[in-house]
Amino acid sequence: MSFNERIKGLSDLFIDDKRKDWFQFISVNVIFGLVAFFMTVLNITQGGPALASLSFVAMCIINVVLTHINDSCFKVARVLFAVQVFILFGYFIVSGNPDGFSCNWMILLPIFGMIVFHKRFGSILGMLGFIMLAFFFYTPFGQNFLKYDYLETYMLRFPIFYLASFICAYFFESVRVVTHDKLVELQEEYKNLYRKDALTGVSNRYGFDADVKKIVADKDLNINQMVFLIFDIDFFKSINDTYGHDVGDKVLIESVNKISKITGGKVCRWGGEEFALLMTNRSLSADDIAGYCKDFAKEAIHIDSLTIEVTVSVGAVIVEGNSVPSIDKLYREADECLYLAKQSGRNRAITKKYD
Repeated sequence: MSFNERIKGLSDLFIDDKRKDWFQFISVNVIFGLVAFFMTVLNITQGGPALASLSFVAMCIINVVLTHINDSCFKVARVLFAVQVFILFGYFIVSGNPDGFSCNWMILLPIFGMIVFHKRFGSILGMLGFIMLAFFFYTPFGQNFLKYDYLETYMLRFPIFYLASFICAYFFESVRVVTHDKLVELQEEYKNLYRKDALTGVSNRYGFDADVKKIVADKDLNINQMVFLIFDIDFFKSINDTYGHDVGDKVLIESVNKISKITGGKVCRWGGEEFALLMTNRSLSADDIAGYCKDFAKEAIHIDSLTIEVTVSVGAVIVEGNSVPSIDKLYREADECLYLAKQSGRNRAITKKYD
């Protein structure tokens, strides 16, 4: 797999908030764990204290393991992560090892806090870190716990540096949230445009396919009968040729409304002048479906000052019980029935029972 393909795989992962949070949490624990492991080795080789960093490595491993179990364990791991970070950084501040440098790791808290806990709880975590620094550096009671004699200028300026890091992390997280929300909004808009017919406003073939596959795949639905129908406007080309495409478009829109009204179903624009719908548990017979043609033809379509007589041909497949055919076969057999209806003179319905 190429580098670009790997990057694309990560971008697809980040579309799902839940998977993104899972990935980022594991990544942060792996990064912290590796750094802590490196510092442990460094401290051991140089004769420094290694218990704190080694304990942190173990906790990072536990967090990763918990994350892979289930969502509840993932939540527990996030809480444990926050606690272990505060304990470790509190130890670093108090001990000051090695030579006061350990305290500088606090700068990572606002950054990784925003990554793991996002804006709201990341801000709380970051501010708690600042309060902890202020307590140890700015209060006489807190200074009594310090085992390392920090320079006064360091104790004055480092919390300010930490606060600057927190503000930057908050700003970039705010930008990320706004960008992410806008991206989600655009994706939803794109999905609607992709799944909707621009002229009639109903689902197009792609949206209909997705809805039908979802219904068929849902094992919890107790479907006694499934009926798939295709409506075709008879001699639609002559309507366009006689009245123009503008009137033809309005005939299509009015036809959608009529089909929806007489069937009570959710109509899809199948293509051109063809419309389809899937109905479940309606106990329809061939006579009922033939009645749709009659009901459609009862009233003419009125557009401005024009009165246009419009009829439809219908191809339908009735599926009884749970013997659901493949989607493609369902479509194909309904289309064959529609062809027979048109060949038989139009303004009629041909219905087939699937067995």
